[in-house]
Amino acid sequence: MLWEGEGRCVGAHRPIPRPPISRPPAVEIRVRRPCLGARIRVIVDGNDAVRREEAAMRARDVMSSPVITLRMDTPVSAAAALLVSHGFTSAPVVDAENRVVGIATESDLVRGRIRPEGWPPDERAEPLVGAVMTPSPVGMRPEDDLADVVELMLGKRLRSVPIVEDGELVGIVTRRDVLRAVARRELTSEDVWRRRAGEPDAARGEVIGS
Repeated sequence: MLWEGEGRCVGAHRPIPRPPISRPPAVEIRVRRPCLGARIRVIVDGNDAVRREEAAMRARDVMSSPVITLRMDTPVSAAAALLVSHGFTSAPVVDAENRVVGIATESDLVRGRIRPEGWPPDERAEPLVGAVMTPSPVGMRPEDDLADVVELMLGKRLRSVPIVEDGELVGIVTRRDVLRAVARRELTSEDVWRRRAGEPDAARGEVIGS
C-alpha cells in the first residue's frame, strides 16, 4: 500500500462501497378536533423527527351561531329594535328555507327615516326590511381561512359576513368576533380548541387520514 501526499491512500486496496441507507418517506397525519373540526398536521420524517403544523384560524372558529335573523316582511322599526337590543350593527335577512337574501345594516335602517326640519310628515306606510336591505351580500364558508374573511371585511368595509354552507346560513362573523380573538391572542384553530376544551395542551385527537 502506498501513501501519496497528506493522508491520501493509493494502491491495490480499494474501499468497500457501502449500501445506501434506506429511510422511510415522510408521513403526514391529520388530526381532527371533535369540537371545532380543526386539524393539526403531524409530519414524521425518515429520522423520526416530528413537526407539528397547527391549522390556521377558520371562519367557524370565531363565527356566532345560531344567528339572529330578519325576514323581508319585518317592519324597519322592529328590525331596528332587534339590532339595538342585541348590540348588533347588522343582521342577515333570510327566506323560509333559511337562505340568505340580504343583510340589513344600521345604515339601511336609518336611511331616510329622520325627516329634516320643515319637511311634511311622512304619511306612507312603514317600510319593510325587504325594501331597504342590502341584497345578495357576499358570504363565505365555515372552512374558509379567517384571514380571507378579514380581508373581505376590510376591503369592502363590511361589519359582518354571513357564513353559508350548502346555501344555508350557519353563522356570521363580525368585526367584534375577530377583535375578540385578537384580544385572546388566539392565532390558530388549536388555540381556540384548547380554550373551549379547557385543556392546557393538544394531546388528544382522532386520526382521520394520512
